[in-house]
Amino acid sequence: MLPFIQPGSSIHLETGPSVIYKRGDIICFIQNTTSLFAHRLVSFTYRNGILHVVEKGDNIYGFSLIRYDKLIGKASRIEQNNTIIDLSSPYWRTINYLLALLASLQVTLLKIFPYSYHFDSPIKKIPHYPLKLLFKIITKISLYLK
Repeated sequence: MLPFIQPGSSIHLETGPSVIYKRGDIICFIQNTTSLFAHRLVSFTYRNGILHVVEKGDNIYGFSLIRYDKLIGKASRIEQNNTIIDLSSPYWRTINYLLALLASLQVTLLKIFPYSYHFDSPIKKIPHYPLKLLFKIITKISLYLK
């Protein structure tokens, strides 16, 4: 989740059945039964009648579907660099929603141009680079402004 969450940060989670997940939330989930991940919730979808979330890490191109029942909780607060980021504040709800919309656009591009960012040709990477750059710029500016 770099640059949003820095190494050594402390993430406080809301857990339990009463947690309501929304686009832009930083969700925590278990994958491969041994690894805990924190990624951004991009959207919801159904596969074979089962609710899934589309999640994406901020610093990676790819995305994945996670079964809703695999979610552990969502980040409510991040402590890093002697500051506290309250993710429930209107400022951070807006920033995270905007970042989730950008991530959704990246997911759509990946569906249209699958794995194009792996090619050596810069032309084939063009759809992805501006979005990734914009994502990083918004994230860094939002951290400095708050």
